Amino acid sequence: MFKPSLLPLLIAVVVIAAGVGFFSFTKPADDVESGASSQAPASDSQANLPSFSMEEVSAHNNIDDCYIAIGSKVYEVTGFIDQHPGGVSNITSGCGKEMTGIFTKIHSNKAWDLLKKFQIGVLK
Repeated sequence: MFKPSLLPLLIAVVVIAAGVGFFSFTKPADDVESGASSQAPASDSQANLPSFSMEEVSAHNNIDDCYIAIGSKVYEVTGFIDQHPGGVSNITSGCGKEMTGIFTKIHSNKAWDLLKKFQIGVLK
């Protein structure tokens, strides 16, 4: 049976677990659902990236040529498909598409950091 003296410990464990879960699955503030950025103006390297329309992104829609759009940025993730922890089909189903909503809902800050190295451009 449950001992009342353990209640404070149980509450503390639940609160800590909830906090860890919340912070590991929140998106960075600069990658908001609408694609707007709260960052300072883009750096020179960001400003020199090419612009893509969603029509151009949608042409890269298969396992051998996979672009995704998240927020206002375009990523070429073909080389990461086989390494995706969620499986090949979970990433290939997003090839050529705008994926901000789903990426935001299920990916950790670590995934957001990893994503940065795949950026090839910005959305028009």
